[in-house]
Amino acid sequence: MKRIFGAFFIITIVILTSCDKEENESPIDITLLSSDGKDAIVSSTDPTGEYDRGTNRRDIVISEWTINGIPTTSYGLLDFDFSAIPEGAKITEAKLSLYHDPNSPEGGHSQLSGSNAAYIQRITSNWIESVSWNDQPLSTEVHQVSIAASESEIQDYIDIDVTELTQDIINNRANSFGFMIKLISTQYYRKLVFASGENPDSNLYPKLEIQYSNY
Repeated sequence: MKRIFGAFFIITIVILTSCDKEENESPIDITLLSSDGKDAIVSSTDPTGEYDRGTNRRDIVISEWTINGIPTTSYGLLDFDFSAIPEGAKITEAKLSLYHDPNSPEGGHSQLSGSNAAYIQRITSNWIESVSWNDQPLSTEVHQVSIAASESEIQDYIDIDVTELTQDIINNRANSFGFMIKLISTQYYRKLVFASGENPDSNLYPKLEIQYSNY
């Protein structure tokens, strides 16, 4: 009887210790910048990337527009370095911040023909920063996040909740390559303009703030 009681006592202590460890373990906060990963634009106007729309651009332009009367579509691509987050981590919060560039040659956000609300989707195939429209990566609508139409031409989009998207990336790293941003409407004369990780002002870099736990 004493042996049984002793074993039960030890098991109870182990369980309580494990529970205390989980309850007392503080979540870990980490901030990622696209300047340490990559970002790019793909545009139907430049299908082969001849004008190098992917690299060395200060802005990420997401648009439905026309150039010389020809309709054009542009998507923004963002990827961050998630390597510091361990396999199996539980993402408790992930917030994406995108900043308007006040000195952008592209101007500000536009709703000339209507809403410039957009989707943020997880990219599911690999890409390089010099990516072109013709070899743009695939994305998925699973857990996609919608962002509201801009309230002004110079609006920053702060703390967009991308928790589920980020958890999907951590759970499936082999098929996750960042975020794609595209307008919901395909009617032209609408756009969003955000600073990229190559912008001269480092305070405007796309930023992803993550809080995660290891249990």
